Amino acid sequence: MQMCCADRKQLPGMGYSNLVSHLGSRHEDFRAQYDAHHHGPERPFQGYGFVSEETSHCYQWLRWAIERSIPLSEVDDERTRAMDK
Repeated sequence: MQMCCADRKQLPGMGYSNLVSHLGSRHEDFRAQYDAHHHGPERPFQGYGFVSEETSHCYQWLRWAIERSIPLSEVDDERTRAMDK
């Protein structure tokens, strides 16, 4: 989600300093907006428009399998796939 129409580019070797500088000089209330937006329950990246729904689903499947020490081959099982529907 783009907050303004300025086209900011990351300069080589600058990290995010040019972005932070832009936020500080053009968007004085960005810190309050950020804090208000991030206060509360965890939000998926998908909510920010960075990750497609398909990528999010793939990540959630991998997370589900890895956090439960389930073999990745289990994800291909028809009965496991049926849980997604």
